[in-house]
Amino acid sequence: MSYNVTVVDRSGDFSTVFLAPGKSGDIRRLAAATNHQKKVEWHQHAARRRRSSACGG
Repeated sequence: MSYNVTVVDRSGDFSTVFLAPGKSGDIRRLAAATNHQKKVEWHQHAARRRRSSACGG
């Protein structure tokens, strides 16, 4: 299972780390993350989620 972890410190400095089994952690200077990393890897699931999403994807 993959995880996106966004952290912020008291001064407002932030980063997001993209974690996945068998891959190196990818640290980015982002204040937020989506529910996918770089590219969609499970297209059937993504298509199903797009159809059922209340907020359009």
